[in-house]
Amino acid sequence: MPVHSPLNWETEPLPFLPPTGDNSPVPIKFVREIMTSSYSSSTSPADVQSTSVQEIRWFKDADGKEHEFLVVRALHCTGGEVVLRFERAPSPYHVAAGRMTLSQKFCLSAQEMPANDTVTRLETTDNVFGSSGNSPLLVASYKSFRTPLPLRDVILAANLISSYASYTVLRHQCYWFVRTLTGVIDTGYSPQAKNYEAAFAHSGTYSLTGRIPVSLNVENPNEVAEISARLLEEIKEDNDLVIFSRLVSEVLFS
Repeated sequence: MPVHSPLNWETEPLPFLPPTGDNSPVPIKFVREIMTSSYSSSTSPADVQSTSVQEIRWFKDADGKEHEFLVVRALHCTGGEVVLRFERAPSPYHVAAGRMTLSQKFCLSAQEMPANDTVTRLETTDNVFGSSGNSPLLVASYKSFRTPLPLRDVILAANLISSYASYTVLRHQCYWFVRTLTGVIDTGYSPQAKNYEAAFAHSGTYSLTGRIPVSLNVENPNEVAEISARLLEEIKEDNDLVIFSRLVSEVLFS
């Protein structure tokens, strides 16, 4: 059951996160849990929808592992801005332990590994760096959502996708995570301004020795539709939880 919290959703964008960036990555599952625990007698369904996404940008590292990630810029109704980076990687423990073998990299039957799906609060959208420290390529951007997109819903969607599949090099890697999350958002919230850059042609690909691009991910409408349906249920449950938490808090702490 959520616990009583003094955090103020009415005046702060995502009050459970540190107010300044750049911060260390936080597991998406944990962000989802602390978001739920921040609901209290002062929280309403309108409050958790008061931070709306203004733009989502999809990036790809130009070198190294050609990692892909999303940067989400959202604005609170009082004017406060929050910038978050969403991404997937294999568990640091398994990488450090040498568990990423050749068979995991190149065989279709690669062993599943725990995914390291994280959210990082950034200082600004102006200076976004890739995993190698260089400036990444902009793949695509999405904004002007026909259906208003609360940042709360992006966190719920990212958590659903995180729990949907473990990490596999050839199927459920960072490319899959980013494309699935943008697909779910596109399906449910209809961004009216969608810009695809030249790097979009190389999204979901990794260049082997000799710079031969190999496609590791393509669109999967069935997965997107399934997760989108689950997201609608999750949003309803979360709104009900906000109302329930408010009632419980009023009884226990009045």
